[in-house]
Amino acid sequence: MVDSGATKNICQHKSAFTSYSTTTRDDVELVYLADSKTTKVYDKGKVLPKLISGKTLSLNDMLYVLEIRTKLVSIFLLLKAGIKVSFDRDKFVMTKNDVFVSKSYCKNNNVLTIFKLLHDN
Repeated sequence: MVDSGATKNICQHKSAFTSYSTTTRDDVELVYLADSKTTKVYDKGKVLPKLISGKTLSLNDMLYVLEIRTKLVSIFLLLKAGIKVSFDRDKFVMTKNDVFVSKSYCKNNNVLTIFKLLHDN
């Protein structure tokens, strides 16, 4: 799900990571959730999700968090990586350097699915 409130990219499936580094006891990082609770980050790494368009997106510094219900992709981090994000009614479109990257449509109360991972149904 793309999330305008997320400041980090988060995934709950370790098998989705192509590479990662495990956090140590001295290097504990917490994520603040929408319900004001915190949860532990177990690992940080790279995920290469296949977009609905068939292209692959490289998401670096993805956080592995067990206690999250769905993966979150930060709109802020997409913009920071040079990906332009636009919304038009029920459509979400991503472009980079004026080249189409992917699109998706709103469903289930504005949840936007832009890619599929191994564990998605």
